[in-house]
Amino acid sequence: MPDRTAVIGAGPAGLAAALEAARHSQVTVLEKNAEPGRKLLLTGSGQCNLTHDGDYRDLLPCYGEAGNFLRQALAARTPGDVIRFFEDSGVPCIREESGKVFPSSRSARDVLNALLERCRELKVSFSCGSAVKEIIRNDQGFTLLLRCGGSFEAQRVILTAGGMSYPATGSSGDGYRLARSLGHTIVPPVPALDGITLSHHPWRELSGLTLRPAEIRVFRQGALVLKHRDDLLITERGLSGPVIINRCGRMHDGDEIEADLSAGRWDAAETASLIRQNGSAGIASALHRLGLPRRMASVLAAEAGLDPKRKAAEIRKTDLAALIKAATSTRFTIASAGSFSRAAATAGGVSLREVDPQRMESRLVKGLFFAGEVLDIDGETGGYNLQAAWSTGYIAGRSCLSEENLIG
Repeated sequence: MPDRTAVIGAGPAGLAAALEAARHSQVTVLEKNAEPGRKLLLTGSGQCNLTHDGDYRDLLPCYGEAGNFLRQALAARTPGDVIRFFEDSGVPCIREESGKVFPSSRSARDVLNALLERCRELKVSFSCGSAVKEIIRNDQGFTLLLRCGGSFEAQRVILTAGGMSYPATGSSGDGYRLARSLGHTIVPPVPALDGITLSHHPWRELSGLTLRPAEIRVFRQGALVLKHRDDLLITERGLSGPVIINRCGRMHDGDEIEADLSAGRWDAAETASLIRQNGSAGIASALHRLGLPRRMASVLAAEAGLDPKRKAAEIRKTDLAALIKAATSTRFTIASAGSFSRAAATAGGVSLREVDPQRMESRLVKGLFFAGEVLDIDGETGGYNLQAAWSTGYIAGRSCLSEENLIG
């Protein structure tokens, strides 16, 4: 049998893996959809936030506990390498002040076309409409049984079937099922990079308002389990913005979430003094001078049972305490901590303890490799997840070329 590598999934990680593996092997990408890269076209609202610029070491904390696992992959395929790859492929890039990197055209289609053109140059084959039903290991390597009938033989397999976010694009958890059938542990998948829905939403009228920055504290059965500080966006359903979406994968339905709009800057006694210094102004105006948007200040005053236009000098100590509490420790109950139908990524997946970080090869099954969202990796918003896909795909494709991986 010719030396074959099967890549399951034609997303960013799968295409990156195929490009590397194809340098020394016949590569076929098996994709369940009718065409490759369907989910890639949706990234960054169609603009495709390719990566996050900077030293790869600075990116590691943005992956939480998975950062250490990714260290070698990100070192091997850095953000700079990704930018050079696409610019060399005819896709000029722009770097925003925030560190986000986009194609200059702001078109994910240009990114996908560049990847597919590189695949054509390296004679990568695509078999679309080929959902893999089962992977069977044998003496020669692997037999992949297809749902449409038939099978495919390969010496090695790179599993890049994605997670469960945006199921309409085909991300239905197939990769988890296949990995589990080969003995791998799956960390339960949950939505990531999504807003949360609140059971009771007294701030609904402020939908669209952003607080920069704010601090959120999440409590589970009375115990503090999470604290994070970043921009907070109020939505019609609940809360969003970086402070929420970068941590929603660690929140549970039923958790209590406390919002501190001062982001820890306000001491109660000091704030009371500052409000009184603006004694001739209305309460809402005094809060606005402390940095709160005027609309938010009016709602908080009403929430504390005060007329927003009442003079700050006229309010009592107890009223001030209620006002500061509303601004720094209003609590809500989470009705839904994200939805796979809306989430941009999936937290959970193939346990990293069972994957070699130097090679992205399974520690349990020789010749089986993983890359991308099928792994228990979820980064913050801002290009981190695509960078992880490019890097892990690159390592998996490069590592499966060595002769020691040939089975039989």
